[in-house]
Amino acid sequence: MQGSMRFVRCWKSFGFIGVIGIITLWSAHFSRSAAGTLNRHAGASEIGGLLDEETMASLLEQVSEDSIRSYVEHLVYKDRSRPYDNSYDNLRTRFALRPETSEITAYLRSQLTASLGEEAVKLLPFTVDHGDSTYTIYNVEGTLRGTDPSAGYYVISAHYDATARRTEGWDWRTQPTSGADDNGTGVALMLESARILSSLRFPWGIRFVGFCGEELGLLGSKDYARKAFEHGDRILGAMNFDMIGYNRLVDRIHLVANPTSRWIVDLMQAANERYDIGLTLEVLVDYRALRSDHASFWFQGYDAMLGIENYPLRLPPTPRCIFLMRLTIPQRTWPTVSTSVWCARTRSFVSPFWPNMRSKKVPPIWQFSRKISNFPRRET
Repeated sequence: MQGSMRFVRCWKSFGFIGVIGIITLWSAHFSRSAAGTLNRHAGASEIGGLLDEETMASLLEQVSEDSIRSYVEHLVYKDRSRPYDNSYDNLRTRFALRPETSEITAYLRSQLTASLGEEAVKLLPFTVDHGDSTYTIYNVEGTLRGTDPSAGYYVISAHYDATARRTEGWDWRTQPTSGADDNGTGVALMLESARILSSLRFPWGIRFVGFCGEELGLLGSKDYARKAFEHGDRILGAMNFDMIGYNRLVDRIHLVANPTSRWIVDLMQAANERYDIGLTLEVLVDYRALRSDHASFWFQGYDAMLGIENYPLRLPPTPRCIFLMRLTIPQRTWPTVSTSVWCARTRSFVSPFWPNMRSKKVPPIWQFSRKISNFPRRET
């Protein structure tokens, strides 16, 4: 998934940052039961928020085109002072396994530190085996702490690594991967959201995360979501963004969710209308839409959505998924698909061997096909 700076549209499409801020604010309006669980079934029209209309409008006005353009230029170019001509020798590489990508890791850390403070920012290392070598790469996390530690937190994320695998003859060891759209645009959204929301305080926290290794198979987000689950973290919802600045003809965003995450999409649609942000939003609700970092949260039972300009809709039909599950499970000593159980917390079919759900012993198709009772639907 390549990107070129000439395709980066940093104007109205990035008004979507305003949607993120609004969603985060509105979520505080969710009522809590005596058990402390969130009521996520309030209609979008009932969502009010903690801040008045004037404050909300002020937040939207703080979205800066200059800041957004600066973020993307830093991610794409080695020397921003040179005239823009996409000179080959001035393009960065952000391929996850290249040592030069550490410069971008440091840049994300510095930007989140400027917004949230040094103590709020962490580098989260994990290892990747490739060929005969083992590489250490990093997720970058900045935390806006909430006033109630038990309230949980939201995640706003984007991957910062890039690839040029569709370019014929491309060699990751020597050639650049500028990735202006994929995913410099999503990273710019995440950084600008952190800058704007950093002055506010909420009961729950917000974690702004730059993932590395997405282009290698969602590696950074898989590591992050798995560790959050194992630690017992209460992630209220994850909002991931990938390629949102390419389309020069229409300000359109696809909102991708699974059935249990639909409430996040509903709120985004309501915010877009209420504050006249002007985006054309198309909704895809399909548990098989797994081609970005939001899927890593679904695998762990967390609600998550993806914002993307043009999601590929060539998904396998549901019956094929079910057939593959029946074919694969006997190879792992589970006799039939009837070994699945309904999990009320995630509203999905899961293995009764839940602690091993994410181990290498479980066929990936089992993970990808957990919500077998729901059928996809696309809406506008």
